[in-house]
This record gives sequence, structure tokens and C-alpha cells, in this order.
Amino acid sequence: MICPFCRTVNRDENGTCYKCEKDLSMLRLIVNKAKSHFNTALEFAERDRNEEAIAELHNAIDLDHTHVNSHVVLGTLYAKIGQLDRAEECWREALAVDPRFQKAHEYLEKLGRGRKSLPIVRRQRLLMTVMLVLLVSLAAWFIVLSSPKPSQLRLTDAWVRYHENDYAGALDVLQAFSATPAESFVGDQAQLLRDLIHKHMAFLLGSARTYLDQNKIAEARLQVQTLKDLSPPQTIREAAGRLMDEIDRTGQELLLVSARDAFGRRDLEAAHAMVADLLAQSPPVQIEEIAREMEEQILLASHAAVSAALELLSQGNASEDTVREQIETCRAVSADPDADEFLIQSQKAFALIVRTRKIDEAINLFKEGKIDQIGLLERMVALGKEYPDYEKLENTIAQFYTPLRDKLAQSLESDIETGRLESADSTLGTLEHLYALVEPDRAQVVLSPFRKRIEERRAGSLIERVKTAYASGDFEKTAQLARDAAEIDEIDDTTRAVMKTMLERSNARLAEERWEWMAQIERSGRYTGNRISLSEAQKTIEYYPLVEKHVSRKVYPHADETLLFYLAMSYRKVGQTDEAAKTFSLLEERFPESRFLEWVKRYAPSAENASNEKDGNPSQESLER
Repeated sequence: MICPFCRTVNRDENGTCYKCEKDLSMLRLIVNKAKSHFNTALEFAERDRNEEAIAELHNAIDLDHTHVNSHVVLGTLYAKIGQLDRAEECWREALAVDPRFQKAHEYLEKLGRGRKSLPIVRRQRLLMTVMLVLLVSLAAWFIVLSSPKPSQLRLTDAWVRYHENDYAGALDVLQAFSATPAESFVGDQAQLLRDLIHKHMAFLLGSARTYLDQNKIAEARLQVQTLKDLSPPQTIREAAGRLMDEIDRTGQELLLVSARDAFGRRDLEAAHAMVADLLAQSPPVQIEEIAREMEEQILLASHAAVSAALELLSQGNASEDTVREQIETCRAVSADPDADEFLIQSQKAFALIVRTRKIDEAINLFKEGKIDQIGLLERMVALGKEYPDYEKLENTIAQFYTPLRDKLAQSLESDIETGRLESADSTLGTLEHLYALVEPDRAQVVLSPFRKRIEERRAGSLIERVKTAYASGDFEKTAQLARDAAEIDEIDDTTRAVMKTMLERSNARLAEERWEWMAQIERSGRYTGNRISLSEAQKTIEYYPLVEKHVSRKVYPHADETLLFYLAMSYRKVGQTDEAAKTFSLLEERFPESRFLEWVKRYAPSAENASNEKDGNPSQESLER
């Protein structure tokens, strides 16, 4: 016996799984019932009652699909009655359950060998069929040639009616043989057909009775219906009707017992389904009254289960899924769930308990310090979307939102007044998030004035810093701050013009300082002597745009050619040989009378050689170095 929870093999007598300790009592009953069907099938098979044995084996497999012996024996019975495909299917099912079962392998191997010789057998059968057809044709021709007698015609008519499943008509025709003596051969054939019909009808009635005694209602009903389809005589038809009434009554009684068992196990949905099936069969008044009473008991039991689950949920001793299952069961057993007042009120109570629990959980997390007020409000707003029009939730949101909003607004006001702009930005961001959660429609109107005041205060602070930096002679910082201030939307045009003027002045002073720095390097002959350091070359390249744009040409008339020379030598130093060559060429082109042409001619070829070196052709100077 395999545990359905952990797939562990247990002894058949175990009541619980030795590994996961789950209750296996119901599974044990099912397995034992399957074995009982299997043993009954073996008894039927020994007495050559193959159809009944096959039915028992199917019952066993339906109860326990893993019972490999049932599959194997069922396959052998199908093979015995010539249904080889179904036999093969059963044996393969056995191997699917237990691939090591040797008997199934042996049967499949024998089946394969048998099928190889099947074409020869089929040819033999075809030959026999052809011969049989010829014999029948000759017999028919002989009958046609011979003058058929009335008794022979009646016998033929009876056989035709028999094959058309008109047993009553066949017996009526055969009745004439009792009144009128016929030839011995025809009379014997008539008696043989009469016995055959009576035995078949008796067999169907007997098998139906046997199935009924075994409480196999479906099988018994099938046998009786088969008998009715044969158009039996009136007496047999009446007997079949009485037996069918007894089968229906027994089936209804068994269904009622099964419904009681399910109700006792508190499987209310199964019990309700059985009772509904029973009532649909129009049972006798007494059984109907019992079924109606049980139907009412099932509904009351489902109400009690829902009420108990709701009570446990409100105390925190049950899960929401448990209550949902009970409510769904109540809905399933209710005649009209949409109009069931108890069910409607229970669903409302369930929703109320769930909402209240979620609110209380959020508040407890806040009290325990696991979430802050913003986190609490986020949870509350999410619950508000899940449960709209819930007054308690709206009141709870208002209880926490209003004080927090007012406190943050006061803090933002204080930060702006005292110039704590970083703190003001943070507080404003929190307020924006808060308004987006609770009052998104008012966020723009309420927060825009605060945002404008912060920017104005930031602009004023930035302007003061610009003036301070300029006064201290830090022109680089002044230029950067002035650029930032000029881009602020909140400053007026006059202030913006002042910032631009200070930016121009700062750039001019900064350009003059850097020009002086370059001139100091050249005073020691480091540009013309090609002795500048790598850092000096990098700074020259960095300073060039600012100095070239802002240095005064009135004060320094030769600044353009001088700067181009400094730049070319710096490019040469950092290894940007292509740029160095281009800059030397530009210098020669723009200033053909330049005082730096001597050094250009000296260093420009070296720049070209350095370029060749970069392309894989090192210069002599680089090799010597």
C-alpha cells in the first residue's frame, strides 16, 4: 500500500504511514475492497464465468490502479476470449505499475510470437470462410430447388426473428409447431431454437438477479435492459419489469445508505450530490421523505460548519482558506445560493472579519516599529482599494493621515525659513508621496507653493554664494556657481543679467590667471625647450578653450599664436601626435611670420615621426630614447 502523500510503501494493515504519519485508514479500506474484488474474479475465472470475472477485475482496478495482479489476470482473460489488443493493453498497464513483473513480460513475448504467425491463420480462416459461404450457397440453392414445406418456412421465419432480437415473435412462430406436428428434423430444429431463446432469457434474468444480490446495481440494470431490448414475451417482460423495479428500489436504498455514510464523514457535498441523484429518480414516498429530511440536515450542517469556522477565524484559530472552503460547501448544498439569506450574511461577516484582521495586522506592525506611518498608510490605502466604501478603513486612514500631513507641512515650513534646503527637499518628497496616496487631486495645489519657495530660497542662497566666491577671488567657483544660478527659472531677469556679467568677469579673470600660469612656464623655456611635464601638458590642453576665448587681445596681442604653440607642444607631450601635427600646421598657416616658426620647424617633423612610431615605424629619436 503506497502512501498518496509521501509515496512510501506501507504494509496493508497499517493505519497510518510510518514516514509522514498521515491517516491511511480510508486507503486501507479501499485496498482491501479491491483485493476482495480480485479474489471474487479468480473464483469466477475458475468456473469459466469470464464476463463476471472481467467485471470484478475492472472493479478492483477502479479502486486500486496499482494492483498489478488485477491488470495481469484481466489481460489473460481478454486473451482467452480473443481480445488480444485489450490483453496487450492490460499487460502494459501492469508493467507501467511494476516494470519488474516477469509474468507480464512473458505474456507480451508470447503475444508477439503469436502475432507473427497470425497472417497464416488469417489465410486459413479466409479459406474456411469462403468454403462456408460456398456450402451455405449450395444449401440455399438446394432449398430453392427443393419445394420448401410450410414447416420449413415457419422455422426460417423464426430464425430470422431470433436474429432480429424479436424473441416474442420467434416464440409465436414456434408455437405453431406445438399445434401442428412437423417433420422430425424441422421439429427438432424448432425445439432447439425454443430452448435457446428460453435459456438466453433465463440467463439474463439470472445474471441480473445475481448482480442485484451483490449490490451491483448498474450491472443488474444493464442485464434487464438487454433483456427488454430483445422484445421478450409478455410474461418475461413483466418479470423483467418487476425485477427492474426491485433494482431501482435497491439502488435507491443503497444510495440513501451511501449518502448517510458521507454525511457521517461530514463530506456534505458528496452527501448532497447523492441525495439530489436519489430525488431525481422519483423514489417512493417513504424514501423521498427520508431524502428530503437528509437534504435539510445537510444544509443545517453546512450552516453550522460555516458559523463555527467564522467564530474560529474571528478568534485567530482558523485560516481564511478554511472559511472559504466551508462557504463554498454551503453554496454547493444550498438549493438557491443567491437567495440563501444565511449564506449572504455569512459572506458579509467573512469579508468584515478579513478586513478587520488586515487593518489590525497593519496597526500592530506599526506599533511594533516594523513599519513607519508612511508604510502604515500605504497598507491602508491598498486595503481601501481592495475594500471600497468601508467606513472603518476610511476613519483609520484619516486618523493617521491628517496628523502626519500637518506635521510634515510644519517641518517643511521650518526647513524653508531656516534655509535647510536639503531637509526641505526630503520633507517635500515625503509629502508628495503622502498626497499621492491619499489626496492625489490636491497634491499639485497644496505643494506647488512650497516647491516654488524652496527654489526661490535656493536661488537666493546660490546668488549669495556667487558673490562670496567672487569677492574671495575664487573665480573658478564663481564661474561654476554663476552658470548654475543663470539656469534657475525662479530668478528675475535683472538678477539673471547680473549672474551672466559675473560669469563673464570670472571667466576673464580666470583666463588671465591661466594665461599667466602658461607664461610663467614659458619664461623658464619649458614650452620652447620641449621640457614641460606631462601634468603641465594636460592642464594646458584643459585650459586652452577658456584662455583662447576670454584672454584680452588688447593686453596680449600675440596671444593666439602663442596659445597655438603651447597647445601643439602639449599635444606632442601627451602623445596625441596627429593633433600636434594639425596644430603646428594651423599655426604656420595663420601666422606665417610667427616668432615660433623656428621651433615649429624643429618639433613638427618630430611630431610626424612620433605619428609614424604610433603606426608601427619608430623614429630614430624614440629609438635613442
